[in-house]
Parts: sequence; C-alpha cells; structure tokens
Amino acid sequence: MRSVKNGPSASHTVEAGGVSQSVVPLRVYVQKLPSFRGFVMLWGGFLLAILVRDARPAIAVAAFAVAAATLSVGISLSGALTVGAVAWLVANGFVVHDYGTLAWTGYADALRLIVFMAAAICAAHATGYPR
Repeated sequence: MRSVKNGPSASHTVEAGGVSQSVVPLRVYVQKLPSFRGFVMLWGGFLLAILVRDARPAIAVAAFAVAAATLSVGISLSGALTVGAVAWLVANGFVVHDYGTLAWTGYADALRLIVFMAAAICAAHATGYPR
C-alpha cells in the first residue's frame, strides 16, 4: 500500500550490503528551498544592479524579470512571489533610486512590481510548481 506522503518525487530505498539506505533526489531538496532562491535573488540582484545601473530602464526591467523567472523555476507559488518581491526591492532601491532608498514613485513602480511578479509566477507555473 502506497502512503499519501510517498509521491513520485519521494525517496526510494537502496540495499547496500544488507543495510537499507534512503536516497532522496537533490531536486526534492531544491524545490523546498524558496528562501534559498530569495537569497540568490538578493545577492544576484545586487550584482545585476551594478551591471544594469547605467542601462536604459527597459533593459534593467527585462534583466530583473529574467532573473526572477529563472530563479522561480520549479518552486512553489509563495516562493515565486518572494523572488518577485525581492527583485522589485533590489531594482527599486539600487537601480531606480540611489543607495538602497526605497520609494514609491507612482505607476512605474507598480508596473515594475507587476512585471517581476508575473515573470516569477509564470515561470513557476510553467514548470509545474509543487502544490
């Protein structure tokens, strides 16, 4: 009888010299780490902000949207929302404004937030985020 907890991505048992060992695929651990992806978005976003600081605003938005989408592949909806929010915070603080100052400048910030969230959610949904 199959347990509810044991889905297709669950661990399997390997017999190694008479001792049972449970082997869990790495992707199971990676999918459960949305905070790790937010951490990478934060520090990668700092590096990305340095690279696109002098670029046109559309290029900076596209670069952050691609980074948010890339880091949202295969994670949960809440993890994707976290990555999108962190992308917006870094872009707002270090690309739009100076020295990490967060400010709401009108519809442009709302549009950037929507773009980053949509990119992250679409990437997570397209790759079948765990429910």
